[in-house]
Amino acid sequence: PGMISGPSFASDQASEDLNGFVRYEQEQHAPVGQMSFVPAGRSVSAHLPVHQELAPALSRSDSARSVPHRATSSSGSVTGEGDEGRHRNHPLYAKGPEADGLYHCPFASDPSCQHKPTKLKCNYDKFIDSHLKPFRCKVESCSKQEFSSTACLLRHEREAHGMHGHGERPHLCFYPGCERGIPGNGFPRRYNLFDHMKRVHDHKEE
Repeated sequence: PGMISGPSFASDQASEDLNGFVRYEQEQHAPVGQMSFVPAGRSVSAHLPVHQELAPALSRSDSARSVPHRATSSSGSVTGEGDEGRHRNHPLYAKGPEADGLYHCPFASDPSCQHKPTKLKCNYDKFIDSHLKPFRCKVESCSKQEFSSTACLLRHEREAHGMHGHGERPHLCFYPGCERGIPGNGFPRRYNLFDHMKRVHDHKEE
């Protein structure tokens, strides 16, 4: 009775020896008045002196652990993000759901509107797109043309202006002010160029 088992006694003895070593090191190296000892029940490692060169790295590691992970969304439905967000600047896009939790098209009273209430904000945004047609052509001469989606806009720019992946178009229109005279917006073949100038500008070959 009253005897301490071998393993437990050895563990306690090792802990006491390490605490004694830490106290010795602190007494030998710490300035007078700044010595601190390991209190009972506390981790020894928390009181070990940190080398000056390692302190910044340890600080950064602690900071990284303390910053919570912020989830990011790849959804393009948030107004203000991506090309669609740049065009969707009307106040109607910021409207929230009604009391029933659904998004209602504000043009529902229009006989031509066929939009049903929806739970999805992205669908609601498309409702507004179809009515306001916020997407505009980048070419100044037809910037007043309105489109209800980026797909319609890109198709127009591709077909009317030769944009978006049609390869090099080195043959440019001779007539000043023509959009087909803009570098990158010409024709892939000389034949196409002269055909354009004959039809559009009544060009006469000399």
